[in-house]
Formats: sequence, C-alpha cells, structure tokens
Amino acid sequence: MTLQWTQNSAAPCKQHVITCGFSAGPQDNWLITQHINRVVKGNPLPQVRVMVEFQYNCDDPLCEITLGLYKYETSSILQLNLRRDTSQYQLETFLVRFQDAQQNRQNRTLEINFNTDQTGFYLAFRDGTTCIEITRVIVFYNVCPGGAGQFVIRPELIAPKIDRFKTNPITVPVNCIERASTENVVTAMLSCTQGGIWTIPSGRECHCFPGHLGGPGGQSCTGKNSSVLQKVLHYCPVSACLAGMYLSVLYQACRTCPMFSEGTETALQECPCLENYYRAPGEMDLACTREHFIPSHYIPMLQL
Repeated sequence: MTLQWTQNSAAPCKQHVITCGFSAGPQDNWLITQHINRVVKGNPLPQVRVMVEFQYNCDDPLCEITLGLYKYETSSILQLNLRRDTSQYQLETFLVRFQDAQQNRQNRTLEINFNTDQTGFYLAFRDGTTCIEITRVIVFYNVCPGGAGQFVIRPELIAPKIDRFKTNPITVPVNCIERASTENVVTAMLSCTQGGIWTIPSGRECHCFPGHLGGPGGQSCTGKNSSVLQKVLHYCPVSACLAGMYLSVLYQACRTCPMFSEGTETALQECPCLENYYRAPGEMDLACTREHFIPSHYIPMLQL
C-alpha cells in the first residue's frame, strides 16, 4: 500500500499521513521518522517522551485495526536503505489493536515514555489492514524551568525520567532572590519533579525581609533605598510600606504605627517611639509608653 499525504492548513501540522487498505487485504505499512538525537547541551536525556495524535475509521466487516509503535536505537544517522530495514525495529507498544466492524471514526492522543541506551533512535509506525490517519507526532522531554518565582531563583534542569514505581526528583539548594531569605535553619532544598515542576517543602519557603513586600509572582522584594522601589512605585504605590506604617512579621500586611510611635520613612520594620516614650526590644507591635519613675514620696509597708 502506498502512503498518501493530505494537506490540512487548519491543523497544527501541514501534512497528515493516511493509510487505508483494508479493502485490499492484509497490509504492512511502515512510517519511519528521521533520526532523533537525545543529546541536549552535551548530555544524554534520561528519558524521551512521544505524543501521537491519530484517528481511525473502521466501517468494513474485514477491518482489523492495528497500529504499532516501534523503535530502532542507534547513535548513527543511517542511509535510507538501512533505515528501512524493519528487522532492526523493536515493538515499543500498540497504540491501538482490536477488531470491530462497528467502530466509526475515533480520535486519540497517546503519550509514551522512552528509555534509551543510545544517543539517538528512529521511530516507526506500523499499520496493517486498517484506515488510519496520523495527524501529529511530537517528540519532547520535560524541563523544570529556570527563573525567579515565589521569591526563589530556580535553575533550568532537565526533569528526571518518569517511573511508575518510584519518584526520583533532582534536588538543589534554595537560592532566595535579593531581599528575601528562609527562616529555616536547615538547608532548604528545591525539588525538580518528573513532570517538570519545581516543589519546595512547606516551612522552608523564601520570604521578603521585614519591611519589604513581594512583587507579582514573587519575582522581587521591594523596600526603602531600593532602585527597584522607585520603578515599581510609579505603577504600584503599595509595593513597600508607606510612611506611618510598618511590616515586622512575615505573612503580615503593612500596619499603622502603634500609639505614641511614628514612621517618617517607607519600608519600616518598626516605628520608632516618640520622644520620652519607650518599649522593650522585640515589642514593635505594642504601643510605646512613658518611662515609669519611682515616686519620691511614699509610705513604706509595715512589716509584721
């Protein structure tokens, strides 16, 4: 059976491959990809993922739907005649395999995880006695993205391979953004998970310094004497505590200065007491009070 190509400008891919040969009896149609290199930035990928979108139609009593996905591992780019040697391909999985004369056109999307030993491979789709259309094939791998977010600077890392029986995340030390830190004395670790998602244990997150507030997405912390503050305040006046307010404890919003204290600057961690008013260290959330003097005239208590 000769493979036929159809054009579909509305689809993500411009070309779809179709085989439709059940009326002609048993078929053995192969669709082989180009060589796929699994080396990225000099390092072999731990796992390659393949997403296949296809649709099939079975409206004939002789229709037997069979679509297999095969793999040929090799580090070399082969000549066309060697690449077409189907005896070198090993069955990875059946995308669909059954016999049913009542099946109408069906659409499917499947994802397959490949673990390979070589630095490259070929993929092949083998079709027999069916009417099937492959609309898209995507070969990809998961990445934990780099950049700042949630007050943490994350490196870009290739995600570990997906394993149904165990989790094997990649861990790196937490690196807080400027003007942020983590309170936990134990070294906090970021985890790059199999799905390409960063996670961090609860209680070991980074937070802005007291007196500083976080920007959108946790990408910045702003406060007084900050060049960033001048730029952010133009668009968002509440990026740091305003004069007359303070922020002393993590997770709290800016608060008005307690009684008998004042804040003449922005981004304060504590409002200083007025003259002749006092409070103990660490009591920045309490009102200031006057100093208590020992009275000059008093009557001593009688001792019995």
